[in-house]
Amino acid sequence: MRPELDDLANRFKVALGTRGANQVAAPPPAPVVKQKVTPAAKPGKERKVRFEIAEKVRCDILAYSGLNCSGQLTVVRVYPDGKHKRDIKISELSSVMIAGPIGTRLVFATGTGDDWEDHPWRAVRLMKGKSWKARNGKPAVKVMDLDYLDPPKAYRTNTEVQVTFPQVERLEDGDDWTFGRAGSIKGKVRVIYVDKK
Repeated sequence: MRPELDDLANRFKVALGTRGANQVAAPPPAPVVKQKVTPAAKPGKERKVRFEIAEKVRCDILAYSGLNCSGQLTVVRVYPDGKHKRDIKISELSSVMIAGPIGTRLVFATGTGDDWEDHPWRAVRLMKGKSWKARNGKPAVKVMDLDYLDPPKAYRTNTEVQVTFPQVERLEDGDDWTFGRAGSIKGKVRVIYVDKK
């Protein structure tokens, strides 16, 4: 017999279960082990900014994903009972507009623990003479770029001359409408502290 036919005959014998004497039995198949598969995170699922809200504080936060209050808009309403409506994705916070009573203060922090002041952060406060009146009649400020300083009534950030906001070590040390600790904040804010000072 020719080798090709011999090989073909051996295949039939193996398939039918009648092996030739010169063939070695095939090893048994490996047992199938079922593993528990953890589903991957759904696309679009992102971590959200955590809010720490003092009692008896009311304000509106208009958060934008782009500079100059542009891009994806998320409107967060903060209520006096310490709750808020709507969440902000961490990566979608680059500029904000805040409207509320004079004295309202927001701190945008990148750190989450008790040592948050050791990480980059920025405080923004509504003050007389440093705010303007929003359409709803409340005092308001704009932060066109969370990383740089612009006037509270600015329409656009000044990209030619970028100056950082006043630097302080602790939250209690700040006395202007905005101040904080240097570092990149855009798209990295993990906690927003809301209170009144």
